[in-house]
Amino acid sequence: MKKTKKLMISLLTVGVLATSAAGSALAAEKEEGQWKHNKTGWWYSYSDGSYAKSQWRQINGKWYFFNAKGYMVTGWKKSGGKWYYLSHSGAMATGWRKINNKWYYLDKKSGAMTTGWLEQGSYQYYFLDDGSMATGHVEVGDAWLDFDEDGHLMKHDEQAAYDYLVLVNKTHKLPDDWESKVVLKEATNRYGETYKVEEKALEQFLKLQKECADEGIYIELDSTTRSVAEQQKLWDDWTIEKGEEYVKKYVAVPGYSEHHTGLAIDICLVVDGKRVDDNDDMIAQREIFAKIHEKLAKYGFILRFLEGKEAETGYAYEPWHFRYINDPVLAQEIMDKGISFEEYKGALE
Repeated sequence: MKKTKKLMISLLTVGVLATSAAGSALAAEKEEGQWKHNKTGWWYSYSDGSYAKSQWRQINGKWYFFNAKGYMVTGWKKSGGKWYYLSHSGAMATGWRKINNKWYYLDKKSGAMTTGWLEQGSYQYYFLDDGSMATGHVEVGDAWLDFDEDGHLMKHDEQAAYDYLVLVNKTHKLPDDWESKVVLKEATNRYGETYKVEEKALEQFLKLQKECADEGIYIELDSTTRSVAEQQKLWDDWTIEKGEEYVKKYVAVPGYSEHHTGLAIDICLVVDGKRVDDNDDMIAQREIFAKIHEKLAKYGFILRFLEGKEAETGYAYEPWHFRYINDPVLAQEIMDKGISFEEYKGALE
């Protein structure tokens, strides 16, 4: 993301920004001194032997904060009810900053972290409560809005007609109007089998597939969008083949299948040129799936049915079942925390 040019454009912040770095805690630049350090940290000593403590100081035109013992602070600092970021050098950061793989905007005058809306030129951005820039499909007030990977609010005709975070499981039915809104595209795997997948989900899956192939891991579409009628047939066939108890663990009741959304993808593996699609055989391929799972969030996918989360998801572990949520940052958060989609959605309610 290139933010440099954006800093030259006048900005209008709709959110509330601080007008000073720390209100009354600010201290004017004192007489010249010198930086000193020990194994604990850095401090700024003045000619009279004094040094700043528990306050901001402007030194050579830059703002620093010193703690109660007089040491320079780095990282995030809350002061006067606002958050500020002090860089590795200790100097207060301003403008666009990427911190721990997230973008923030720190007011150019005060340094205060922006939350809420920010308008720069022809672009609108939204910053979450933690200050990070919104990307993907985000709930803002009573509406769900879409932001591209650079944080730009997408135009009305670019907004998704459906909620990529829809929850469909054993207790949550597919929304009645979903199938009339979802946009599906077809794709054919190496075995000549054609599948339908939601357009963005397919686009990102193909990127995931290519990255895996570049590392010698071969994955193929094996099951994607299914209608209620198709789900019923699957239920019946698997009941005959595997038994009712097995089906209840692995197959959704028609109308309550995530595969109705177009956002769910089951894959099979190709190992040593042979197709591996039996559930038990795939579960045994732990090393391969571990490498695949590490890449999911990058493309906006999560592992839907995690091991040890049967009580939350209602299904046994399925390392092959991926769910697209259209938000790589959120996907990474969910994957890093090791929580189920039900747990995430429950936290929102």
